[in-house]
Amino acid sequence: MGLSVVRGGIITHTRSWLISPYTGVDSFDPYAVRIHGIDGAAVAGAPSLEEFMHALAGILGDYPILAHSIGYDAGGLRLSFEIAGLPHPANEFRCTEKLARAALGHGTVLLIDIFQALRPGSRAAYYA
Repeated sequence: MGLSVVRGGIITHTRSWLISPYTGVDSFDPYAVRIHGIDGAAVAGAPSLEEFMHALAGILGDYPILAHSIGYDAGGLRLSFEIAGLPHPANEFRCTEKLARAALGHGTVLLIDIFQALRPGSRAAYYA
């Protein structure tokens, strides 16, 4: 799990965690391991999902949650809160892909497109 806290347009905190899945360290899907490189050995000794979600609830507070293509992440986050015995977060969820499309006037917006459009001296960077 990765998290950045942004206040007033400035990143004030960045952190990442490994979490031991509630299904056990032997439950990693080989396809997912090929994508992110995280397997059971990598999470040995990591906090359980339940422990982590209780800590995360305190970090998130009532601040908005943003992610690129947030649908998948929001579903996983809600399920993880549920597994941990916590209520679903009432936070506002915003999709940075949709925000980028609106701001940049593009159809499909990959993160690389955003970085290129907002490079110093670009027209989009001027208006950002």
